[in-house]
Amino acid sequence: MSPQAQSVIENLEAIRQKWWIFTLLCSAVWAASASLALFLTFSIIDAVFRLSQTGLFAGFAVWLIATVSLAVFVIRRLFLSQRTLEGTARCLESEYPELQSNLINLVQLSEDTFNENRAFCNAAIDQAAGEASRFSLNTAAVKESRLRRFLYCLQTPRDLVEAVVTLVLLLVLSILGSSFLPNWSSASGFSRLLSAMSCLSYFSTVVPSGATSSYNTTS
Repeated sequence: MSPQAQSVIENLEAIRQKWWIFTLLCSAVWAASASLALFLTFSIIDAVFRLSQTGLFAGFAVWLIATVSLAVFVIRRLFLSQRTLEGTARCLESEYPELQSNLINLVQLSEDTFNENRAFCNAAIDQAAGEASRFSLNTAAVKESRLRRFLYCLQTPRDLVEAVVTLVLLLVLSILGSSFLPNWSSASGFSRLLSAMSCLSYFSTVVPSGATSSYNTTS
């Protein structure tokens, strides 16, 4: 294999790894942001309307289910966003139709160790590598919108920066809210939730024993 063809293959591998790593990181940060945003939403509602114990239970249950679902989503993307070299080549060819099938041919021919006509195979590899080297493959994902990059696991460092900025803004909003809204404090809401759970536990133990005492008295 010529140095040019080897360079294209290594570039494909680097692109594949970059897309996978930044997709995983972006997914984790966006999941954390979504969980925090939902928690802040319930905190605002509780701060304004002072939810009942039932409302606190319902809000906490919704937030917990959503957070677990987001964690499962991130884990699934960890495995589903992994591409093979062939998959990466197909994806790049869809971004650059002018490539036709040069990238996939380059990958398949470079992995073919059973072809007896190596001279023809090497010539085809060099031709495909020459065509592929004319394109800026590293910037292929930038051509897509943010939504499509997220959906098709083509995340870039820029996407990670935007996700981190969003998470930081939510954290700043949480700090400001706890400073300016007296009922905002998550600790206060959490203590109310613990109080509600304690009351539920108390009644679950007292009511059966009360019922038993009534039964004994009647007997």
